[in-house]
Amino acid sequence: MVSVGISTTTEALSEPTEVQQLADEEPSQHQVELQDHRSGDIAPRPSLMGLYHEIIQLAVKAQLDADRRDVVREQREREERRGALERQQKMMSLIAALIESKQT
Repeated sequence: MVSVGISTTTEALSEPTEVQQLADEEPSQHQVELQDHRSGDIAPRPSLMGLYHEIIQLAVKAQLDADRRDVVREQREREERRGALERQQKMMSLIAALIESKQT
């Protein structure tokens, strides 16, 4: 808390003090956040840029998660196709072996 001394001279009253000038100025958003946080009465308000940053982080994370799911799905599909081809090749070789055994 800042205490301001009161002067009785008219000259002192006519000139704005540094404290009055600071009080007349509108505080920036950052200053308001610091004041609120320091007082402990009010929780600090997130800045607009902080919110934008958080939104961007969440969007990037969501995209990375989606990409990772796509990669996992593609790997699973590739393994399923490979397994299906192996079963088909084995079946074809068994059919070929059966045909050869019938011919002999």
